[in-house]
Amino acid sequence: MRALLSYLFSDDVAARDDQAAEDPQNETNQVPIFACAMTFPRVPMFLHIFEPRYRLMLQKVISNGSRSFGMVSHRRGPVPSADGDFDAPFTRYGTMLYVTDLQMFPDGRSLVETIGTYRFKIVSYTWQDGYPMAMVERIEDIAYADEENMEMMERMLDATPGNATTLASLSHLPTQELHRQGLEFVNSMRTSSTGWFADRIINAYGQPPQDPAIFPFWVATLLPVHEREKYLVLVSTSVRERLKLVTVWMRSMQQRSWLSTGGLSGSCIIC
Repeated sequence: MRALLSYLFSDDVAARDDQAAEDPQNETNQVPIFACAMTFPRVPMFLHIFEPRYRLMLQKVISNGSRSFGMVSHRRGPVPSADGDFDAPFTRYGTMLYVTDLQMFPDGRSLVETIGTYRFKIVSYTWQDGYPMAMVERIEDIAYADEENMEMMERMLDATPGNATTLASLSHLPTQELHRQGLEFVNSMRTSSTGWFADRIINAYGQPPQDPAIFPFWVATLLPVHEREKYLVLVSTSVRERLKLVTVWMRSMQQRSWLSTGGLSGSCIIC
């Protein structure tokens, strides 16, 4: 676990991201897809892999040296608007995972530690050995200058503060303030009886990120919010928009009496 956390907060992941972004070959490539759960960049994910098809997939990515595969969620309910006409039993957007540690058992099962590296959009896919192989496009955030312009325009149009739990009510806040309030929420919950940010969870997922671009991904991983809400965070290409989304969640939770009784059931996804 110590090795995973040091990996999570090292510069290696960022360097890999930057290199991939600059390499045109990474703009569209074919990757194996694991349909299981929602994951996010720069956040660890723990997996227990036992299905034969995904055991084979894991063996292949380890043997070919990539140690990477795409993770998407099973589709539940109506098709998300972001997915458009994408017709599949899983979501169109997902996160590339990199295997940081692997424990294999004699019966073929594996306990796998991974870290999210970047988001992608599925362009097309086929089936191979029981799992999807997809052509994916890497998803990047909008430029920093565009973020600044968005913040300026929103604050000019809505200069009225408020505590309502809606995205519109947050438009007057600077992006830095949204991040600060998020960190404050996490700190306050760590001192309460809430299990979401208990020491064992922080030990597994790391301290709340000081990078405002990554902070919403970390929050979305830990808070018990419906996946359709988390999906909005995953597909958003605006740091400010992601911060506003998770701020709405946090303000809503602060107003609910059941907040202090919450908790995570575990830190391992069973697929």
